[in-house]
This record gives sequence, structure tokens and C-alpha cells, in this order.
Amino acid sequence: WPQKSELPPAPPPAPVVLARLRVLSPLLDEADRLIDSRRASIELARKAGRPNFSLGLEYVDMKQPEMMPDEWPYRLYVQGGTQLLTTGMLDARGLAREAAMEATMDELMPDPDSMDDEIMISVGVTLPIWRNRVRAGIREAKHMEQAAVSEKRARILALDVAAREAIFQMRDARRRFDLYTDILIPRARQTWESLQAKYSAGDQTASFLDVLGSVQVLLNYELEQLRAERDLQVGAARLERIMGGPWSIAEAEPVPEPETVPENGESEASEPHALAEESPLP
Repeated sequence: WPQKSELPPAPPPAPVVLARLRVLSPLLDEADRLIDSRRASIELARKAGRPNFSLGLEYVDMKQPEMMPDEWPYRLYVQGGTQLLTTGMLDARGLAREAAMEATMDELMPDPDSMDDEIMISVGVTLPIWRNRVRAGIREAKHMEQAAVSEKRARILALDVAAREAIFQMRDARRRFDLYTDILIPRARQTWESLQAKYSAGDQTASFLDVLGSVQVLLNYELEQLRAERDLQVGAARLERIMGGPWSIAEAEPVPEPETVPENGESEASEPHALAEESPLP
């Protein structure tokens, strides 16, 4: 059977919760990083309107590795043997033409040792002549920054509303829990015990239906007390999730003392519905 859990401490005041949210909330930290990114985008958009200078340096080694002087005749021999084996014919004219081309290329190929290495220097300038496009990019970046700031403000308001709703839920649940625990349930139990004693003694003023009705009222009050306790735990869990962790006792509000009810059954409050009133959030 589930064990009875301890009641959570009273919620902190709304200003304390909101101040903690602005420091520890990961959603607001994400919004700050997004705003910083948008501001950097504005600076990049402004730099797009400035000239771009480039300087390059290239070095080419012209010395080729030495080749075998008699490499191409052997390649022609292999090519001719392959033709003879695959087709049974030898294209002597084609081989002779290719041998002549190879010999001519060897004669035209300069000596690698006589070639100097190449060093090339390049200078480039890019002029942003499309000024309208640059200005449009700057305006777009500024609008994106404003959108990020508005998004952060919307997140702050959403967290503010959620925190105040959780605080109100906890206060209302605690008020109802104290009302049923300190006033309604003791009175209902006293009424049930009195009617049960009269009915057991054979008093005609207490019928079985009266006893049954008093038991029903007592059970309903106990059920409502459990619902109030459930709402209190749920509100505390919501507030803890919003704040990013539990709060200390020093941050919590002092729990007001329950009202004492005199023997005549009238409340000492100055107003008839003082028990049901809820103090407004700060």
C-alpha cells in the first residue's frame, strides 16, 4: 500500500522564482546564445560590403623523374604481340605510325634538367558593387536579431505565467488541505460519532439514514483532502521543473497559522468567507 508522503514546503514568492528563472533557466540561456549569434550575423553582413583582397603564391617543380630511354619500343612490342594473339593479324602500319609519333615526341621533349622551376604570385580584389543587396542583408540580420529578442521576451512571459500558475496551484491546494484537515473533517467526524452514539442508544432523533449520511459526508471530505494533497504535490513538481530544481526552506514563504474556531462554531475571521480567500500573487 502506498505510504503517505510528506507535504512539500511552501512555494517561494513570485519575484524570487522569476529572478531564479532568469539566471538558471536553460531556455533563457538558449535565447541569449541565439541573440549573440544574430548580432554576429549583423557584423558579418556589414563585412560583406567591404572589398575583399586576396594574395596567392604557387610553386611548380618542373623537374620530371627520369624515364627509361627505351621504354616505348618495348611497349610497341607488347602491343603487337597482343594483336597477333587476339586477332591473328598484325597491324604493322599502325605500329609504325605510333613508333614514329613516340620518336618525334622524344625529340620535342625538352631536357628536364634545363627547365627552371616556376613561381607564380597572384593578387585579386573583389569589389561589392551590389550595394542594395548588402544593405538588404544588413536589414535582414537586424530583423533576425529583433525576432530573437522578442522570442526571449515571449519565453520569459511564458515562464512567468507557468511559475505563477504553479504557485497559485500550490497555495490553493494547501488552503484546501488545511481547510479539510483542521475544520471540515473534524466537524464531520464529530457529527458522525454523535449520531452513531445516539443511534446506538436508541435515540429517536438519530435515524439510520442520518448516520449513513454523516458517514458519506465524512468520506467525501476525506476524498477531497486527498485530492488537495495530490494537487499540492503536482504543483510542487511543476514549480520544481520550472525552476530547474528544488528550492530551499529559506526561499519558501512562511506557512500561515491555521485559523482557530471557537466553541460556538463561528470563525474568528472578520469576513465570513475568509477561509476561502486567496491572497494575490506578488
